[in-house]
Amino acid sequence: MSPQSQPLLRKRVSSPPTPTKPLWRLYLELTRLHKFPLGSILVFWPSAWGLTMAAYSVGLPARSLAVQTLMFALGSTLVHSAACVINDICDVDFDRQVGMLCLIPKR
Repeated sequence: MSPQSQPLLRKRVSSPPTPTKPLWRLYLELTRLHKFPLGSILVFWPSAWGLTMAAYSVGLPARSLAVQTLMFALGSTLVHSAACVINDICDVDFDRQVGMLCLIPKR
């Protein structure tokens, strides 16, 4: 070990700063739910279109179609949020090097 690196090792690491935002808001931003319709629409519309075509071909009642469409909307939102979290986990080292991503909550 070089003598120049030894003073760095002796430094005490202070505790991380407390977040200025509430914890629920940080999770909301991590899952990108604060930008709600943007990514979820990309997942929702193909499934809604396929569901509508299938309902038309088998004569599904309108109430069942509405319930299924709402379930697909909820499912597509959850899938998009989970994909955002997984992407942040996988790219954590890369994201630290990109300057414009400094607004994403850090772990």
